[in-house]
Amino acid sequence: GSLPEIPADFSPATYAGNDDVRVRREAIKLMLRIPSQRDEGIIISLGDDDLANVRVGLGAALVGCPTSAVSRLMVLLNDRRMQVEIRTLAIRVLGTLRTAATRDYLVEHALTKPGWFRRRRLQPKTPELVAVVAALARGFKQDLKAQVVLRLAEESNDPEVRRAAAGVAEEQA
Repeated sequence: GSLPEIPADFSPATYAGNDDVRVRREAIKLMLRIPSQRDEGIIISLGDDDLANVRVGLGAALVGCPTSAVSRLMVLLNDRRMQVEIRTLAIRVLGTLRTAATRDYLVEHALTKPGWFRRRRLQPKTPELVAVVAALARGFKQDLKAQVVLRLAEESNDPEVRRAAAGVAEEQA
């Protein structure tokens, strides 16, 4: 991985499934440096069982996430055993994908379930909620569905939630 130039006949993808986590990590890092293998490297890293490899992939995905990685992101986001830091980073990545499906996911995870006579409110504050609000503020500010969440966040008593709604939340990586 420290080579300044990758030999033309070398393919790190063959090592991305190695039993040794260190070998996989180096292979993933190399794949992320090769434009034609970058998307595959992100997808492989997001499905890895080593959290350091997952973080490497999430970091790369923040710069540009292939839409084919959404299913892997959803697995990370729906695994409640996953570290909050990983889920928060996955939310930030998901927020970079400007689709109706990602917007709907973010909106649904920011609001409480509707009741018979109750209006929807923001979920209780967590790092994930702050990341969701910030992602909506950055990518969906003009969207009507997102504006419901952003308006509630702007009215919040919590200054961190209000900052996230303004799109100025502090990023944690």
